[in-house]
Amino acid sequence: MSDSKMCCGLLWALLLVSPSARAQTEPPPDSQPAPDPEAPQQAAPQQATPQPAAPQPADDGLQVPATLAPLIPDSTSVETTNPGTTSDVGLPASRLPDQFGHRGQWAMMGSSNSLGISNQTFSNSSATFFNVGGAIGIDHFFVRNFSVGFDVEASYGDNKGYGATTLNETTTIEVSGGVRLGLNVPLSAAFSWYPRLTLSIGSTHSHTNPVSSFNGAPLGPPSSESSVGPATNLYAPLLVQLAPHLVLGFGPRLQHDFSVARGGPYDGSQRTLVSGQLVIGGWWGGAEPERAAAESAGLARDAKPITHVFGEERQVVLTMATDASVSYRSYSGSKASLTDVSLAPSFDYFINTDVSVGAGVAIGYASGTSVGPSGMTTQFSSKSVGIAPHLGGNLRLTEPLSIWLRGEIGYGTVDQSQSAAGGTNQHTRARWWVTVSAPLLLHPSSHFFVGAGPYVVHELSDQDQNGTQNEATVLGVSLVLGGWFAAADTPAK
Repeated sequence: MSDSKMCCGLLWALLLVSPSARAQTEPPPDSQPAPDPEAPQQAAPQQATPQPAAPQPADDGLQVPATLAPLIPDSTSVETTNPGTTSDVGLPASRLPDQFGHRGQWAMMGSSNSLGISNQTFSNSSATFFNVGGAIGIDHFFVRNFSVGFDVEASYGDNKGYGATTLNETTTIEVSGGVRLGLNVPLSAAFSWYPRLTLSIGSTHSHTNPVSSFNGAPLGPPSSESSVGPATNLYAPLLVQLAPHLVLGFGPRLQHDFSVARGGPYDGSQRTLVSGQLVIGGWWGGAEPERAAAESAGLARDAKPITHVFGEERQVVLTMATDASVSYRSYSGSKASLTDVSLAPSFDYFINTDVSVGAGVAIGYASGTSVGPSGMTTQFSSKSVGIAPHLGGNLRLTEPLSIWLRGEIGYGTVDQSQSAAGGTNQHTRARWWVTVSAPLLLHPSSHFFVGAGPYVVHELSDQDQNGTQNEATVLGVSLVLGGWFAAADTPAK
């Protein structure tokens, strides 16, 4: 045997007899001898196996304030159908992979959807307003953060309203439709930027006929206006996810109609709208995030999520009644323009199961210049403010359907002025009103709903500066779109 082979053999022998090797191969001194396979077996007494203590996280010396909790409220917990196998685990919504923009989601935004049928009459006026129309816009994320969608809109109106010196009747028909492309840019777990570009084609036709005049003003000739052509609409809101399936956002909008008006006071002009607008929206579909999160957390496959439903105690509800916008509309080749500012925060809160209270505040300002059928320009302005508390009750029909009955009583003031070469029409009014609505709501996913239903608005009093009463009554049907959050803060009952 060579010297090298002898050295290797000696090293191997030393390793076999070293203490560390014996500790791995020899049984401990107090261990029991191996049982004889021929001997009869006796059942060993069952003893609880001591569980190892959970490892404690190392203290890194950092003190994180409690205010840095996840922005998105805890809305989903997991409950096992076999309580003996694992304990209940709560999963924060910020960990759930159900963020806005995932592949397979369908989204609806309040700025693209509407439904309205209304007829407004007055107790001491010849003015009437009848309008019917609807718009539907849905987006689908065919891959993550890229969406395609469509917009379809149609409306008809027959309105009699007072100008500076005349009562005019105007009928309007509008139809448009197009496709939309969207890109969602995630900024954090709760924020994203969602620009959308809509390419559409539309047709508008209106006819104005002067009915009567006052202050000795002459009646102008009737006029008609039509336009057909393409339009673009770019809206880029910054979105915040208030809860799973519910977003609230605000952002700029640029809309331009390439169609040219033919006939009427705006002959040869194109419309451009620049604005900033609040939007409420939601989504459904896509992956099953609760199940995926549960399995990734190591829970049993028979685990099921605990979900909350609309109408539970301590929920905060936002609908399209919540609004904030500032806009400027102009007409090329015309002196006509419109500046409009609106702020209308509104919310409802369930103080008990299916019993809600709330309030809405509306502040509005508008001013600009319009052109009448005869070419006469009119300067106009309007200021309004109002407040209305709500009381509601939710009637659950089936799992995805409910009826939300709501009533409100409100008070507000309106200051309107119209001035033209023939005179001025100015009114300052104080009004009291009541509203009752009963929309049928569809809940396609948690925290988000969409529906429609009838409503009635009746003015108890509408008195101007001269003491003249002119109460309005409105009957109609409208779309309701919105969502709720903070239900996870309420223990399940």
